[in-house]
Amino acid sequence: MLPLIGITMSFDNYKNNVNVSEKYFRAVERAGVLPLAIPPFRDKATLKALAEKLDGVIFSGGPDIDPSYFHEMPHPRLGNVCPQRDEAEIFLAGEIIRLSKPLLGICRGLQVMNVAMGGTLYQDIASNVKASLKHVQDAPRWHKSHEVEIIEGDY
Repeated sequence: MLPLIGITMSFDNYKNNVNVSEKYFRAVERAGVLPLAIPPFRDKATLKALAEKLDGVIFSGGPDIDPSYFHEMPHPRLGNVCPQRDEAEIFLAGEIIRLSKPLLGICRGLQVMNVAMGGTLYQDIASNVKASLKHVQDAPRWHKSHEVEIIEGDY
């Protein structure tokens, strides 16, 4: 049986609907695994049961995380937040980590993983990091915008 990989979905607070980019599904299919879209369920038992059944989760990109999750007040440049998605994804990430199952975070997804493990975030990078890179590029999304350096060690 093929591995089952969950992909978190965006939630539109105003239209009350969920979606996920087809690109996520196509990439997972090309990897030879079964994709499963995960809406931001409010029921913790449902999320817990999903975590048990899934072989791994991809936490997709999306809006900012509510800074109350890392004990901060909103910065003036904080973008949109999605309370339902924050609650569901932070809980699900905690369960997947507890179960030692594979997870991948893309943009917001990495931030969700960090917050689920007790980390904090810069709400506005330009205000907190000297010589920071432009976060949202004007180039097409497929165009490489900057290098990424992975640093190993305990921090």
